[in-house]
Amino acid sequence: MNLFRLLFLFLPILTIGQTSQDHILNKGTVIVAGRIENASQGTMTIISLELMGRESHLVRINKDGSFKATFKILSPHTNYLSYNRKLITFFAEAGDSLYIEADGQDFKNSVEFSGDKVKTNQCVRSFYQTFAETRNSVDLFTKKLKAPLEVFLSALNEVSASMPMKIDSIHQTFGAEDISLQWMESYVKYKIADEMLDYGRFHKDDLPDDYYSFVDEYKAELNDLICPEFYESYMNHLYEGHRYRLLSDQYQEYTDLVNQGKVSQGLGKYFEIVDENVYDQIAKDLILTRICNDYIMDNSESVDSVYSEFRDIVSARDYHYFIRNQLIEKRQGSKRIKTIDDLANLDFIGDLFSEIRKKHPNKVLYIDLWGSWCTPCLREFPHSKDLYASFKNKPIEFVYLGCRSDKESWQKLIDRFELKGTHYLLTEDQFNVFTGQFNLIGFPRYMIIDQDGVIVDDDADRPSHEGSSAQLLGLIE
Repeated sequence: MNLFRLLFLFLPILTIGQTSQDHILNKGTVIVAGRIENASQGTMTIISLELMGRESHLVRINKDGSFKATFKILSPHTNYLSYNRKLITFFAEAGDSLYIEADGQDFKNSVEFSGDKVKTNQCVRSFYQTFAETRNSVDLFTKKLKAPLEVFLSALNEVSASMPMKIDSIHQTFGAEDISLQWMESYVKYKIADEMLDYGRFHKDDLPDDYYSFVDEYKAELNDLICPEFYESYMNHLYEGHRYRLLSDQYQEYTDLVNQGKVSQGLGKYFEIVDENVYDQIAKDLILTRICNDYIMDNSESVDSVYSEFRDIVSARDYHYFIRNQLIEKRQGSKRIKTIDDLANLDFIGDLFSEIRKKHPNKVLYIDLWGSWCTPCLREFPHSKDLYASFKNKPIEFVYLGCRSDKESWQKLIDRFELKGTHYLLTEDQFNVFTGQFNLIGFPRYMIIDQDGVIVDDDADRPSHEGSSAQLLGLIE
């Protein structure tokens, strides 16, 4: 496996050192304002790619095309601004104010930045294009899927070897802040690692015994955390996708406890797995902080009950403060949508849920948010049909909300899978409101509203999961 060593010789060396973790969780406000000329819709979304998980923020567009959004940010990182199914990327850190102008008819290609981080964002846009061209020049995607290991690693080495010079050139061309250099280097470092994990996933039966020895070269540095979208992806693939598979019995025990409603015990088991098997302290701190943050929204009492254990394992005091403050904010209450009546009072989707409420009174609603472009969504449809059949003549209504799909393909798929229930095709504004209210990131997404109109689960089990039938049955007995 000499090619592994060759690969790491070309990995970018992070150029700017940090001696504390203060910049990682420096919670502060970011202001993003601007104008969309020729705007054809009333909303868009900002997706914040945080270390602790992605967060979506609804942004309203005024009649003159102007908009303004203010949101909290933890670490310096890139974000997505999504308008009419098109994404642009912008970099920000706490305290920044950005102004973005674009033409709604050519949103992606007409963007102009002003305010803070202008040069950094010019760097980011140029870097994305350069990195994509470099990957495509060696046909890396195809080789990752189909090529022998030596061929794949040779292509990956070629990408890795060429990027440091290209990064320096981009940085010098725009005269950008040093943080843009750190971001580009971190991006390449963890994107390459992620590509190798992907290869291992696609070719798991043909790998040499020492294939995963490369992960030892990827102990996190503090600077890496300014590029969380690919550090996050690498961490998820490494632990959730590879190392935890080696501990399948223990990991299954954790998921079983959570599915049984024993969330505190499940978190305790998860802490045990991570503490005993993740040796990189930065990674360990981040994994446990993220899992606690994920559970705080709906199970804050469970996180509260294991907080002392969390403090014992996690070394970074910044993370202690973060979770403690998240718990405090949760205790103080939030403005989250809790009932179908709340949904009926929202702009853009209010009329839709007023109609659903009127058509299906005193019924449990099993809501499926799906898209014609979403392969996992389509794979669930046969299971949805089985679930529907098992509750025939029961007070349960299956409501399908099509997202970001054209009307023709949406209707064809409903007919093809013979989906019985209530169907609606969401407008882009309606989809954006859902994204902002429920942080829609992955699809499909399921919600359950009980017979009293209470949203009992806004991230419910998929129809293929054995727990979905039991959960619905429990609501009508």
